[in-house]
Amino acid sequence: MALPGDIKNVFRGPRSLHDFYDPDKNVATPLVEIPSSLNPFYQDGVRIFAKLHSDLPAKNVKSLPALNMLRQAGLDAGLSGDSKDEQPSVSNIVEYSSGSTVISLAIIANIFGLDGVTAYLSNKTSKAKLDLMRFFGLKLRVFGGPSQPEPADVRGGICAAAEDGKKHGWYNPNQYENEANWKAHAQWTATQLDRQLGNELDIIVAGMGTSGTMTGTGLAIKKLQPHVHRVGVTTQPGDRVPGPRSEALLAPVTFPWRDSIDAMEWVGSRDAYTLSLKLCRHGLLVGPSSGFNLQGLLQHLGRHKEEGRLDLLRHPTRGDGLINAVFICCDGPYQYIDEYWHKVDASEFESIDDDILLDVDTHRYDDAWELDAAQAISRFGLVRSDGRLETGSEKYEREQAAQLFEAAIHAGDSLVSVAPSLSSRSTSLGSIFDSVTDASSISSDSHSSNPEAVRILIDLRDQSDCQPLALGHPIFSVPLSSLSAFKDTCPFSDAQVLRAQWLELKPLFSKEHDGLPADLRAHFVDSDVAELDLVFLCHTGNTSRIATSIARDAGYSAWSIAGGVKSLVAAL
Repeated sequence: MALPGDIKNVFRGPRSLHDFYDPDKNVATPLVEIPSSLNPFYQDGVRIFAKLHSDLPAKNVKSLPALNMLRQAGLDAGLSGDSKDEQPSVSNIVEYSSGSTVISLAIIANIFGLDGVTAYLSNKTSKAKLDLMRFFGLKLRVFGGPSQPEPADVRGGICAAAEDGKKHGWYNPNQYENEANWKAHAQWTATQLDRQLGNELDIIVAGMGTSGTMTGTGLAIKKLQPHVHRVGVTTQPGDRVPGPRSEALLAPVTFPWRDSIDAMEWVGSRDAYTLSLKLCRHGLLVGPSSGFNLQGLLQHLGRHKEEGRLDLLRHPTRGDGLINAVFICCDGPYQYIDEYWHKVDASEFESIDDDILLDVDTHRYDDAWELDAAQAISRFGLVRSDGRLETGSEKYEREQAAQLFEAAIHAGDSLVSVAPSLSSRSTSLGSIFDSVTDASSISSDSHSSNPEAVRILIDLRDQSDCQPLALGHPIFSVPLSSLSAFKDTCPFSDAQVLRAQWLELKPLFSKEHDGLPADLRAHFVDSDVAELDLVFLCHTGNTSRIATSIARDAGYSAWSIAGGVKSLVAAL
């Protein structure tokens, strides 16, 4: 079927997804010339094009055979995506595949109204791949033995899937033997290339796993353009690239792949991943099998040039002097990201500045946990709520209240148990404690403090180099050596300081509370986290912000004060 000339790339109606996945009702995948910086034969008149099957709706080349295999099995059957009440003849689809084929089967089967796709795969499949398949709703069954078993090996997962596919209501597409695999590329890939380049196409290159892409494309394009030179690419023996196989593993494949190629190249995984990386950095977001195919093409061109046979690849009568070569791009790089670090030389990757922070400061921050001075004063009753200066008698009463408050902490009591112990003339202190237990002064915080909690102020400064505070609450001194040494340095602008402070603070809120003063540690050990409300103090508020993040992660209600003691003193 000819591609419509008026495609607007809009798909609507009950079969919108069917049409979107139908290559006959969609635009051809792009054919993009790679830049000369990636083409060492540019000055020789070679032009290299990437056929971006990675831009298919399912983002991988295997979606074409997946679609064709399901169609040829009659599983589309006119079902629309919203008519799952109809009962299809197949309830279980099983396929040995560790990636794109079975993912495409799952996606398209779902569009066709079918559920229950199971991937049979190697137990050596990466966790990232396993998670990716589960993301698409696949059931998984893993098998031991070789990661790429021979199709005829009765001990392997390919045979197991074929046997299970014989059960009533089960279907095994079997990409290794199903001719609908390679015929999909004869129908669509070769046809698109012929429309896009016509007799300008001189070389076609594809990797060979099931050999479907090369078989279908190679056989069909030769009929359309007899002069085209066809190159199949396989992995080096003992090496592995996702998708293609070694030549030895192709031997038992029954597709007519030998008739679909004029030459074969072996490519290693390091070259495949490295070229994929370079293609991605130049704007073509393609995976390792795409770099694999490009490397196979470059090797083939290089050999012809060395032997003085490059001109044999030029069109005999076209007269433009060019060699137009196409390599198939099978999928994207994202599912393989972790593998690039094992395959590509480390010099290809930039270093990470301040990487000493990657294993520290790992907990959440929230602006709601950082109070300004006015909020802290109001919330925790750090001074009189009406803001008037204390008289001498008021100061005495405040100090007396602080002593009672500290005693309550050591007794494990809450603030409300302290208030009745005050003298009857301490009416001003009542307003202080009222403000302490008023949780409404800070809104929209999912970790709001318990109004019955014991408030504890923790001063992280070295008391020998700072003025003592009298804030109406007991203050526990927990001096940090990493703060004393860098009290004028913002930890968020100095990675060494941040790391040192985080590592010193973290054990304070471990199960053992290492580093806390004995009296404070005893209270932490004896109290439930919900019974404590912590306020951290430091010079500028930055170290307190780190402490708050750590304490919150440990389950405590914790707060810091923006600007630290400096802003608090100014507000008083």
